Amino acid sequence: MFTVKKFLRPIKGRFILALLLILGSLSVFAADTDDSDFKIKAKPVGKNVTALVRLLCYQGNSVIVVSNSKGSDMVVVDRSSCKKNEVQEYSYVFTSRLGKDYSGIFRSVKIGGYNIIIYSSKGQAPVLTLAG
Repeated sequence: MFTVKKFLRPIKGRFILALLLILGSLSVFAADTDDSDFKIKAKPVGKNVTALVRLLCYQGNSVIVVSNSKGSDMVVVDRSSCKKNEVQEYSYVFTSRLGKDYSGIFRSVKIGGYNIIIYSSKGQAPVLTLAG
């Protein structure tokens, strides 16, 4: 006797098998970042510090990162110049009080022999560029 249940049983099994194969193949293409992760230790920052600048080595590249509680910015300064993932140097950028008529401040900072310019806007993440 023909029943819908008997008809659907093999189709249901094939559908589940196909779904498992698709999901399994998707996990093969997922990004594997464990080998490339580099966790940076936190530094104590007081109320008189507006940003922290770090010169670090990441995957063979020298990188400068500037960050504060609002966000961060970075620039690669030299490719293939170092070997080990590590923070090589750091520097604090101290607070400069701005009056209500000012929206931000530019600062020149030297770290690891590199001259950088940091722009800090009120209440925003710092912006970093190499000085020419």
